[in-house]
Amino acid sequence: MSIEGGALATRMRTDGFSGANSTLITAGDAVSHVYSAYAGPTLTTEVGGIAVNAAYRLGYSRVNDDANVTVGGVPAFGVFDESVYQTANVSVGQQPGPLPVGWSVGAGWEHEDVSELDQNYDDKWVRGDITVPVTPTLALLGGVGYESIRIDQRAALLDSAGAPVLSSKGRLVSDTSVPRLIAYDTDGLIWDVGVLWRPSHRTSLEVHGGHRYGGPYYAGSFSWRASRDSMLMIAF
Repeated sequence: MSIEGGALATRMRTDGFSGANSTLITAGDAVSHVYSAYAGPTLTTEVGGIAVNAAYRLGYSRVNDDANVTVGGVPAFGVFDESVYQTANVSVGQQPGPLPVGWSVGAGWEHEDVSELDQNYDDKWVRGDITVPVTPTLALLGGVGYESIRIDQRAALLDSAGAPVLSSKGRLVSDTSVPRLIAYDTDGLIWDVGVLWRPSHRTSLEVHGGHRYGGPYYAGSFSWRASRDSMLMIAF
């Protein structure tokens, strides 16, 4: 069992001149502060030769603007304020050896509550995966499961002229008198197939292709450990 955490704090100009002037001295009130932090436990153990992994993360992010953000003199609607993010996953599985193939079964959940228009993001999934060794350095991968994703939010409050009502910080105000709006809603079968290539203990390439998010899905990663203290990783 381990506990992981991290934090970030930044300060930046929001007047469009950050490239021309790298300092904040002349920015005046056109400055934004971004704060973010996360923490959570990770469990990695083995029960009867079967690997068991579980993790949970809780995160919080906030943006403080000293002035209303504008783009070309026009207010930038939908400016981020704050959000709370949670994710949890659990999996059990076994590497090839006891069986001719490796296998794993897992489930996960992601949820984010965003203050701007009371937005909600919710993602739940469950899937099974297998690894089929072809040679000592090459293996075929395959997985199938089910996923449900839903994103909804409040409508923006409008004034008598039909213009959005803004808060003192230039953010949209939610209209709680009408039903929530669905921005994205999909559920169904997810699957992918791929290949894993590990020519040495320092180099690994993994590529996947399949169906997710309602359409074609592609992903991959490459890692190379140059030395004990340095490593290169590329993901797409």
